[in-house]
Amino acid sequence: MIYQRLLFATVLSATLTACGSVSTPTEPPDYSAAPPTIQAGFYIENVETIVIDLPLDQFLAWQDMTPLSKVLTPTEGVPAVARTVMLEGGDTWGEVGDRRRIELADGHFAVETVLSSTRNRFSYQVWGFTSPAGQYVSYATGEFVYEEQDGQTLITWTYRFKPNSLVSRIPLSLFVRNSFQGFMENGLANMKAGAEQAQT
Repeated sequence: MIYQRLLFATVLSATLTACGSVSTPTEPPDYSAAPPTIQAGFYIENVETIVIDLPLDQFLAWQDMTPLSKVLTPTEGVPAVARTVMLEGGDTWGEVGDRRRIELADGHFAVETVLSSTRNRFSYQVWGFTSPAGQYVSYATGEFVYEEQDGQTLITWTYRFKPNSLVSRIPLSLFVRNSFQGFMENGLANMKAGAEQAQT
């Protein structure tokens, strides 16, 4: 038992040390290749919800004209989104197959593509993470579900990370629980404040 605990601590220490040693890219990666195939199996998931005091159509109209950088601001352990750059699709984001590069305030990158897009459900896939925590992720999927309830909008945001190895599960789980959960909560709070204030 002592040996197992020591081995666990050694592996955890090594993976967290490696996680922090990733250098910042000098330029964006080439994101022209096809995204990873979405697979069944083990994921690390986090789900957050919030109620917006607006009807769904009003919230969606606000969301469509609001840059991601206004919503995904920095929290402890996760940098802000600085900007997005369209790579495939039209001039605006939101149609199935659209692809854009995510540029983070710390100089790291990721890329995402739209999987589905309806009035009540929007899903997407993210991959190509260059960040330290991203070294343990094959890809992630995100989903927003919108439900109108008595003139308000209930948003359920789900993020699912696919670890790229068995060992990756430990540091990735810690990252999601200790950092990314707060990032999602903050993002939803920004949505609520921004959308509701825009109507006053």
